Amino acid sequence: MLEAAVQPPKIFRALAWGLLVFCIGFAFFGGVISETIMAVLNCRPHTDAQVSGCRFPWNALALRIAPFLSAQSITDYPFMLLDGFWGLILAWAAAIGLARWAGKHPGKAAALRRALTPAAISRGQVFHLFLRGGFWALLTGLIAFCIAFGTPFLGSHVAREILQTMGCVPGTFDPFTSPCMSSPGFWTPRLKPFLIPLMGQWLSPFWLVRQFGDVLILWLVLTIGAYALKRHIARRTAAASS
Repeated sequence: MLEAAVQPPKIFRALAWGLLVFCIGFAFFGGVISETIMAVLNCRPHTDAQVSGCRFPWNALALRIAPFLSAQSITDYPFMLLDGFWGLILAWAAAIGLARWAGKHPGKAAALRRALTPAAISRGQVFHLFLRGGFWALLTGLIAFCIAFGTPFLGSHVAREILQTMGCVPGTFDPFTSPCMSSPGFWTPRLKPFLIPLMGQWLSPFWLVRQFGDVLILWLVLTIGAYALKRHIARRTAAASS
């Protein structure tokens, strides 16, 4: 006997329709939507940060939708959509899949929620869970940071993307011709060597250590400290419960 069809949850329908409207809107009317958003935000991306009316974080959005304004025809919109928003679309699709799974397996979803939010938990266990999550977040972030900036060619690309997100667009052949490259702050002075032609691309591991050595040391100390404190709290919690 076939099981009765389960009505999809409201959050699943909202996410699915939202993604559908988002993709169709940019795939068919990307130019009009982008022009409207740029006018509302008063953004002029790909210009110097000192003269652009768009500031972080809005510049990051403007850089994603700016290609729609230079499309040759409507057939370019779907490719620009995938190129600019592939990460958002993947995350959105994953959320839709999770919502659908929760709707089809309410018992398993409820059990998962109970496992993630136990009814009775001591203060030491809460602190241990917090430290464990913090340790893995620090370790994963440190590894991702080293891969992003320490991989040849990838480090230069990431550095350019960060500067563009902040509203600074380095020159293609001579990155240092842009006035924003002499701006003070945390990111610009540290990312400048990554944009040196050839040397910036090939020597990314060296620039990672030279430009971010203090950040890596501090990050590593925090990671080791979180791990040591996590182990200490785990031993105390186990001793108290025994």
